[in-house]
Amino acid sequence: MGGDHAFPGDLPDRYVIEQKLGEGGMGIVFRARDGVLDKTVAIKVLALESDPAILGRFQREAQMASRLNHPNVVQILDFGVSSSNRPYMVMEFIEGESLDALLAKRGRLSLSEALPLLIQIGLGLDHAHGRGVLHRDLKPGNVVVIQSETGETVAKLLDFGIARPEDHDQSNGLKTLTRTGAIVGSPLYMSPEQAGSRDLDRRSDIYSFGCLMFKVLTGDVPLRGESAMETIAMKTSSEAPTLASAGYAETADVENVVAGCLALNPEDRYQDASAMLADLERLGTDASQDSVDDDRWDAFAAEKARSGWLPFALMGVVVACGLLVVFMVPSLFRALDRETEERPGNFHNIASTGTGTYKCEHNTTDADLEAFLERPEARSMKSLLLEGAAVEGKGLGKIRSKSFRKLRVKDSVLFRDESLKYIAGLQNLQELRLESCLHITSEGLRSLSGLPKLRILALDNCPGIDNRAIAILRDFKALEDLLIPGTRVTGKGLAMLPRRIHFKQLSLADLGLDDRDLNSLDGLAIDSPNLSGNTLTAAGVRRFMKAHRLVEIGLKGMLFDHGAARQLSIEFPDVAFHLDEGNLRNGEPVKEKGP
Repeated sequence: MGGDHAFPGDLPDRYVIEQKLGEGGMGIVFRARDGVLDKTVAIKVLALESDPAILGRFQREAQMASRLNHPNVVQILDFGVSSSNRPYMVMEFIEGESLDALLAKRGRLSLSEALPLLIQIGLGLDHAHGRGVLHRDLKPGNVVVIQSETGETVAKLLDFGIARPEDHDQSNGLKTLTRTGAIVGSPLYMSPEQAGSRDLDRRSDIYSFGCLMFKVLTGDVPLRGESAMETIAMKTSSEAPTLASAGYAETADVENVVAGCLALNPEDRYQDASAMLADLERLGTDASQDSVDDDRWDAFAAEKARSGWLPFALMGVVVACGLLVVFMVPSLFRALDRETEERPGNFHNIASTGTGTYKCEHNTTDADLEAFLERPEARSMKSLLLEGAAVEGKGLGKIRSKSFRKLRVKDSVLFRDESLKYIAGLQNLQELRLESCLHITSEGLRSLSGLPKLRILALDNCPGIDNRAIAILRDFKALEDLLIPGTRVTGKGLAMLPRRIHFKQLSLADLGLDDRDLNSLDGLAIDSPNLSGNTLTAAGVRRFMKAHRLVEIGLKGMLFDHGAARQLSIEFPDVAFHLDEGNLRNGEPVKEKGP
């Protein structure tokens, strides 16, 4: 431990405290250095006065939240109990600006600015729901906006299910009520069932998302009382107002999405986040056609300001979920310029990223793709990336390039099993990557079994992929690489992997496998397995490696420490080990790319 930062207790030696970031009724948050990972992290530690019920809930929910692995969710790296018997949680250290702070400066965002952020928040929420994790305190203060290494604006969700009894809302000081056995959440953003202390499900988070969307677009929340308790009472009995009643005029589609989130009765809301996301993706917007009249909006905002409704400006630093947000990211958002399906396709939405490789912009539709495919350059297209695009698949059926070999679809809520039928006609396709495609199921893969040259199939974080997919893969004649991390495949399913295939790469990361599940892989020929993020022991990995002739192995996020991993590397000197701490060969660090 380094420095005097009033730290109440001890942490494992790997963590060196650098700075105290914040303190509240629930505990203290520190910036620290993780000596094992060699990176800066944020550590939240429960306060001395925390009662046993809160301690138990902290550990239980930290375990659930640690299963989340999504670009729009702040990652939990570690959790445990200190030597002084205090639970702690280690998270990635985020430098950015909270959405709450952004709104405090801007008042509101235009629809074209807001949509990319709202979609990302929805994607993170849907990922969590798919793994049985509710947020229960979704609000702008629990969203951090950062700028990625590629310069893109990214929204990340914080604080899944972790109670904090005194987290002041920036807009008017209403406190978060989170005592175990009482109300959990922030009154301004909580659902009617939260306000009534009833059982919660994913529809509660959807209501909170509606409040957040209302706030982002209008500058205020839908329901607000004179006090926290009055707000809670309103939530249990009052229908949420429309956007129009808040001085915001937009298309009926926007109004319908908000209404679908904010229905008083959970049965009348979106029943899951994926349905909500599909409607968000379909919203057409143009930055030059933001339909709120600026003069009318300014007058409305001035009225709110006189009533004390507009949020206060924040000081230079923001503490959100115990993470110090110290780096103010420029508020430059890529506008979503989606038009209706009836409009003619715009081939400019598909851009070249290299010889024969193309990437679709976020708002690309099937019509855009079809327009591009009519152009001469499309005849020699080799690779296409659809990231968050609004393509449902019809456009892919128009690809005629005989050189086309690689397709990657990422973060799509519109891509479904029916979409795969269009891919089935791409007879020269060799590599297909479907990443975070929420509506792709195992059954849909049957459409692809006739692709004669498909060597690489990646299904990263597709929650609809389960053991049934493995049986279907027996019909994939050319398959060499299979990547199924973050899916619902279990050890029982892995036992069905066809032994005739010599797998060059086999990614089984984050499947919840234990040592016994590795027995399901006996008899398989594998060059480069990735077993990261599973609950494996060094003994289990050793037995697995003795049964296979490996070239390399991924073992990040293991239960055993670096010393045990290094010993394995010495025992298997010809195998490259890819670990959290770096890469090893024969016990020595090397620079090699992981599987």
